[in-house]
Amino acid sequence: MNAVKRDQARGVIFLLTSFCDPVAFDHVPMMQALEKAGIPALTLSVEQHREPPEQLRTRVAAFAEMLRDSDAS
Repeated sequence: MNAVKRDQARGVIFLLTSFCDPVAFDHVPMMQALEKAGIPALTLSVEQHREPPEQLRTRVAAFAEMLRDSDAS
């Protein structure tokens, strides 16, 4: 959260590898802190080397568009 606030991030993208419990351990508390701060977040869960790049690109583009739309409001 320190980096998010310091850099004035408008949103956060989490990229989690499926079945990688050590990485996912902090995910829930981070999501809760972001929600409390009113910062949008997107979680992408992928299997190592199996997620089609087009699907990830589409989800990230939609998230970026949502952030742009919220800035325009």
